[in-house]
Amino acid sequence: MPVSVQWSWADASAVSRANPFSESSVKDARSTVAELQKFAAKNINRSVLLHIVDTQTSRPIEVQRESVGEAILVLENRARVENCEAVLSGVKRELTDLWRGLVDVQTYARENEDPDTKSLLSVDSDKGTAVTEMMQFEAVKLKASASAMAEELQKALAEVPAEDMVADGPVIKGLLAEAAKTVEVAQQVIDANAKAHSAFRSESSGSFSFLVKKITG
Repeated sequence: MPVSVQWSWADASAVSRANPFSESSVKDARSTVAELQKFAAKNINRSVLLHIVDTQTSRPIEVQRESVGEAILVLENRARVENCEAVLSGVKRELTDLWRGLVDVQTYARENEDPDTKSLLSVDSDKGTAVTEMMQFEAVKLKASASAMAEELQKALAEVPAEDMVADGPVIKGLLAEAAKTVEVAQQVIDANAKAHSAFRSESSGSFSFLVKKITG
């Protein structure tokens, strides 16, 4: 849920609010946090009105907080969710690449089997073993990343104030479901790749048909 943010002092006079320059420039959540932290460092603790727009849906919301510190907490939580969403998107792309890699492994085995014995040469088996070891390392790492994002999103959901739950709750819950699904897919990649790795290492895995059976179950 990437957002753009403008803010102004909620306790400003009507004349001040009428000034078109009374609002900050448009920034993302993290940049706005950095800007507000400068006021917090000077012990300026006025109420803040946040004008937040979801950049994907263009849905605007206004959030008022009684202090700069409270406004910062709102934006930090949103920045946390944005980061989780970005990381999950990257994990899903890399998992897709690994699935394609498993298809390439099968293609490699088919193209390099001995036409007479229907078995792989030892050098090809060694190469397949090395490739699947590398893929397994990546798959495990991606699963860990997705799991970590699920934990972060759970924390973010727990820290959403009651008054913001209607607006933010469904979005975070949707991302939580997405994170859980990503963890599930990562485990499927791990399991399929483990079968491929075992097939390349097995002395009886010379037959390509055996290799495919091991990979696909």
